[in-house]
Amino acid sequence: MVVVASRDSPSGAVRMYEQIEHMVSFLADWPKLGRQGRRRNVRELVIPQTPYVVLYKRKGAAIYVLRVMHGRQKR
Repeated sequence: MVVVASRDSPSGAVRMYEQIEHMVSFLADWPKLGRQGRRRNVRELVIPQTPYVVLYKRKGAAIYVLRVMHGRQKR
């Protein structure tokens, strides 16, 4: 998805990436920021004002981003 967006609007793709990265950076301090996901131990962080959702899990003090996906994709 981001590849297509980058061809259509490089600056838009950069803004989208920065917005996703900004929201993910909060997970270090607030690991339960996202909602409980459909899979066990997986949480979903909805990126405001975008169609993207970040799937992640916490293991100890570490946060692992499993996938960044469009909200309309099957999970």
